[in-house]
Amino acid sequence: MSEQRFEISADGRYKIREFASERDAARAERYLSVLNVAKVGSPRLIERQGARLIMEYVDAQPLSGRLGLSGRRTLAELMAQIHGLRELDLPLEQGLAGYREQSANYLQRYIEAGLLDQSEADQLAQRLMALTPKRMFAALVHDDLHARNVLRAPAGLVLIDYAGVKALSLEHDLLNASYSLLTSVGARLYGRYSLRGYFVRSYARQSTRCVDVLKSAQYGLHFYEAFNRLRKGSNALSAWRGAKLEPAQRALEVVRLMVDQ
Repeated sequence: MSEQRFEISADGRYKIREFASERDAARAERYLSVLNVAKVGSPRLIERQGARLIMEYVDAQPLSGRLGLSGRRTLAELMAQIHGLRELDLPLEQGLAGYREQSANYLQRYIEAGLLDQSEADQLAQRLMALTPKRMFAALVHDDLHARNVLRAPAGLVLIDYAGVKALSLEHDLLNASYSLLTSVGARLYGRYSLRGYFVRSYARQSTRCVDVLKSAQYGLHFYEAFNRLRKGSNALSAWRGAKLEPAQRALEVVRLMVDQ
């Protein structure tokens, strides 16, 4: 995920967010501009200056991590509304390129952690690419939609944190969000998998397009979940040497079993 820093203007009206590169800022600018025009909950974009975005500052609290069913439905409906914005759509090739780039990054982290050698990584990469869904909805996606990135403002919900905006697929965005539910504190309240099911059902009710995205996502479900497990542990890989490698090792076994099916 892109590095980012921000500050609030002296008068408290604006948030100035600095991204790691102009490309990252430009992606976020396009994403936010589309949401602004469509009047989907988002801070008003003022302008981009190189790698910096200047936007309206929204002083509000995030949704709680302990969301009830209505909160999960709200998140699902917000994602469905964004996924319905065709202005964010990209050529399929761009979505596949992003998909492959992320996969390669995850595998490289396992090589660096000593969990894979290069030859096995190459074999896994080839087989994982064969699992790419035949139908993908390529778009600019938020890639980090969860309760802490949605503010409950007086005028309605406001989505924040555009550091992860990238060219990927709507399927990836959906599954990333549903996986976040499984790792959230509040997921224990209702049962993890039933909560995710409730989330995706609420998402699919919004439009025929969302139903199609969900069907395509199910084709690649194990792929995305496995790599989300890898990503969740990637920051701690360097600490999982020796006897502490078990969580990452289990995640890698998920991938190995999956491609052997």
